[in-house]
Amino acid sequence: MKAGSNDIIRWVIDRMIAHEESITQELALTVEREARREWGGQTIPYIAKTCAADRPDPVAIRRDLDRQPNVGTVAQRHGISRRTLYRLISKPWPACRLCHSPPDRGTAFCAN
Repeated sequence: MKAGSNDIIRWVIDRMIAHEESITQELALTVEREARREWGGQTIPYIAKTCAADRPDPVAIRRDLDRQPNVGTVAQRHGISRRTLYRLISKPWPACRLCHSPPDRGTAFCAN
């Protein structure tokens, strides 16, 4: 963003145009109008530091720990610190994506 500017919508659109040549000014203006209609006047209280796609997957980490019990090796493989690994695995397993019951160990689905 430019110094003194806090227009996040314009900043995101400008970044997208800079990275993708197929985005025309007309398309950018359409998206900007839609975003301002949806979000205009609101204060966004929080923007995450990392993209959801870049966050480590606790289920994959737990599966790796079942196969390779060396915490340092697993943490390094997933690009996280040992401390982050311990924080992620200390949380309970997420519920089954289909029936919301506790899943089998090492999977995202229950036995049902």
